[in-house]
Amino acid sequence: MRGKTLPIHGDGSNVRSYLYCEDVAEAFEVILHKGEVGHVYNIGTKKERRVIDVAKDICKLFSMDPETSIKFVENRPFNDQRYFLDDQKLKNLDGPSELYGKRG
Repeated sequence: MRGKTLPIHGDGSNVRSYLYCEDVAEAFEVILHKGEVGHVYNIGTKKERRVIDVAKDICKLFSMDPETSIKFVENRPFNDQRYFLDDQKLKNLDGPSELYGKRG
């Protein structure tokens, strides 16, 4: 919106899971009401996207040209190709209804 470039570390092929904030809030509610104190519950999704694809979608939303708006910068040395969280423990709390994750 400010006309600045979108920096992408590396070539943008890194894969990430993106969550809607409403889904995260609903997952927190499930943990608050059904979780056990001292336990760890990962909030995640099996749906993954490449960083470059998300950047191109952002450009499209703001009528920006991805060719001029996306700037590839040096990759961070600790930037993993993929992060994976096992969220099965949280899904087991909620049961078959799967309260969160319905948007993404």
